[in-house]
Amino acid sequence: MTYSTSKIKIAIGRSQLLISIFLAIVLATPAAVMANAAEMTGREVMDEVRDRHDADHELEHQRMTLIDANGNESERRVRRYSRLQEDENYRYLVVFDEPASVRGTALLTWQHSNADDEQWTRLPAMGRELRRVSSGGRSNYFMGTDFTYEDLVSEDMDNFQYQRLDDESDENGNALFVLRVTPVDDSVNTGYESREIRIDQDNFTVVQVDYYEERTGEHLKRMTIEEQHKVEGRDEMWRPDVTLMENFREDHQTRVESLERSLDPEDVPNRTFEKRFVTSGRYMR
Repeated sequence: MTYSTSKIKIAIGRSQLLISIFLAIVLATPAAVMANAAEMTGREVMDEVRDRHDADHELEHQRMTLIDANGNESERRVRRYSRLQEDENYRYLVVFDEPASVRGTALLTWQHSNADDEQWTRLPAMGRELRRVSSGGRSNYFMGTDFTYEDLVSEDMDNFQYQRLDDESDENGNALFVLRVTPVDDSVNTGYESREIRIDQDNFTVVQVDYYEERTGEHLKRMTIEEQHKVEGRDEMWRPDVTLMENFREDHQTRVESLERSLDPEDVPNRTFEKRFVTSGRYMR
C-alpha cells in the first residue's frame, strides 16, 4: 500500500498537534509543578504560595479561644477585613465583637513596602482616639492572644531571606517544603530571629510555622493549620478553618476557627480602612 506525500505530512502534522496539546495540558497541572519542586528556591516557593492564596479583598468572622496553662478557656468573636490597595500594599482592620468587655476594640494596619507598617488601636473605654502602635511594640501580644501585632499582617518578602532546607513528610506521607526565614539585615523590624515554615507541596498551603525569639533564639511558638478547605470557585485557593498557636514560653494557646468568610469586594469597601471610619465608631455593629 502506498501513501501520498501530502497525506503523510497531514498525519505527521496532526500527531505533532496532539503531542503539543498533551504537553500543554500536562505542563499546566500541579504534577508539573511537583516535577519542578526540587529546583524551586525558597523565594520561588513563597511566591507560589502568594500567587495561589492571596485575595484582593476578604472579610472573615472568627471565633478565638484562649486557653491557659490550667486548661481554662475564654472566647472572643472577631471580624478581620483585608483589602489590596492601588500601591500593591494591603490594609487590615481587626475588630472584637464579643465579649462585652472587649467589644469595639480595633486594630487598623496600613502596610508599606519601603517603610515600617503603620498600626493603630482603638479602645472604646479610652475614647475615640486611635493610639499608634510603636515600631518597637510590634512584638507585643495583641489582646491577650498568642499573636503579636507583627503576626496579624502579611510581610514584605523583600525584607526576608527564604532558605530552603531539606524536604520533609507529614504523618500522612505528604511531601513538605521546609523554609528557614530570616531578615535580610538588622534594619528589618521583626521580633523573631528566624522562622521555619512548612508548606504542603501539593497545594502550596502553609501547614506549620515555628517562631524563634529575636534575642535568644528560643523556640517561642508554633502555629499549626489543623483544618483547611479549598475555596469554591477558585482554582487553587485554600483557606484554613482551624488554626492553633501554641506559646511554649507562656504555656498558653490560641485557637482560631473560621466561622464565615466573604471574598466579595462589596463586603470590604475601602472606607473600612480610613481612620475616621474607625474613630467614628461606624465599624461597630
